[in-house]
Amino acid sequence: MVRAASASRSTTRAPWPCPPYSPPTAGRGPAVAPHSGPHHDLAHLAERVLYGLLTHLPDDEDPIPSAEQAIASDVVVWSPAVYTTSREAAIEALRAPGEDDALSDVRVWIEAVDVVGTRVYIEWRLAARFTRPCFIDDDLLVEPTGRLVETSGVQVATFRAGQLVRVSCYYDDLALLEQIIT
Repeated sequence: MVRAASASRSTTRAPWPCPPYSPPTAGRGPAVAPHSGPHHDLAHLAERVLYGLLTHLPDDEDPIPSAEQAIASDVVVWSPAVYTTSREAAIEALRAPGEDDALSDVRVWIEAVDVVGTRVYIEWRLAARFTRPCFIDDDLLVEPTGRLVETSGVQVATFRAGQLVRVSCYYDDLALLEQIIT
């Protein structure tokens, strides 16, 4: 995943402004009300998947507790950077950063979480540093600058019979690319 921001156009490095991700159980800012009841479990799982897609979970951390029960075997996960069609592939995508991940020090803020029927909608913001080289169209190497890049997006998680069956994570990949190459 590659990210974007107007601050990235500066050649000076500002102090890192981003607080670390705080999972739902650790609390949130005032914009998001606490979850309770069965919707809380759906929202928590959807947030965990979002965090895995954007930042990758450590190898020693269970990406999704009780994945066999919580995630359908044929789950579809889609974003501009990830596409999987099985539980095993989805969990691997959440756990291991790709070799071509150009960003590090990724920070995620969850702005809003809404549960509507069997869908969980999450609005999020992300900031990261461009610290690893990346290829564009497999032939243009862009060297890292250490610049701050930012983006925001929406994730839609769909559940059926209590299992996660589809995740779509939308963000402007082109805006991220623009921040990296300028």
